[in-house]
Amino acid sequence: MLYLTKNYIFGEKKHYFLKLSFCKKELDILIQMNTKYFYLLAMSLFFMACGGASDETAVQSEDEAKDILEQLEEPQPVKNTDITEKMLNKFVPEGYQIVKWQIGNLNMDDKDDVILVIGKAEDETATETGSTDYEEMNEEKRPLLILTMEDNGNLKEMARNDKVVMCPDCGGVMGDPFGDAGSIVIKNGYFSIENMGGSRERWVRIITFKYNTTKKSWFLHKDGQVSWDTMEADSEEETVYSTKDFGVVPFEAYNYVNQF
Repeated sequence: MLYLTKNYIFGEKKHYFLKLSFCKKELDILIQMNTKYFYLLAMSLFFMACGGASDETAVQSEDEAKDILEQLEEPQPVKNTDITEKMLNKFVPEGYQIVKWQIGNLNMDDKDDVILVIGKAEDETATETGSTDYEEMNEEKRPLLILTMEDNGNLKEMARNDKVVMCPDCGGVMGDPFGDAGSIVIKNGYFSIENMGGSRERWVRIITFKYNTTKKSWFLHKDGQVSWDTMEADSEEETVYSTKDFGVVPFEAYNYVNQF
């Protein structure tokens, strides 16, 4: 049995007299919940739940209690945060809007991260500008942001590339290649951006990046395209480039126009 008095100090806070039998199992739950500011109430509830605990399950020493209380003071990692669009708004500059976003594990930790794609609030089209030049159309930037979750529950921008998601007019007759047909896929440190376009001849461009745990950054993993003629059977063609073809390409350096 351990006695804590108002003279017992941790985290530079003094607390009132408390006499408790600590259940280790319940204390572990309390630590995971990180309820340090409500510990008096919680401990009281545990006292009622653990009053019959044997000496073997009770905290036996002041040193052990100090270790537990220090853990309560330390910020605990955020594992399953409910990420909302409101949390993403601070990464959207004036004149831009959210195009798409996807949650997943991007850096192989135990927290959810986000791929965020933004675009101009009013996208100009090639028809409006009179441009038919691919490079000029490509000036319509659609930044892709890699946002990772910090231990404090805040998202942090780790990387950005304006040349991964295709421009709004790069899909030909089908229109926006990253519109309804486009997508973001995240799985275990990999993420892919899928663009789709064409007319009679359709194509799908899939660009995949992989997280490097040593360099703590993302690199191009594969760049592939599948195309087919909608009027001809068995016309599908597939081209896939890998690191054997392009070597080491950092995420920030990738350009879908020049590929590598």
